Amino acid sequence: MDKHRSITAIVLYAAGGAAILVSMFMLVAPTAETYGPALVGLLLGVALAGLGRACQHLSRIRALLEARG
Repeated sequence: MDKHRSITAIVLYAAGGAAILVSMFMLVAPTAETYGPALVGLLLGVALAGLGRACQHLSRIRALLEARG
């Protein structure tokens, strides 16, 4: 199986994962001051991970089109 790697996708996955991890730690014992930012961080992490997945798909499509000719 070919390896279709996209540095952008890897960076977005890492940033999204870090944002999700930090927001999960903030949501373990939420207070009035941390609940809102934790939810925003969780949303940001999911959005970044989704963007990373889209970049991975685009990289794979580009590789397939280049191989085709």
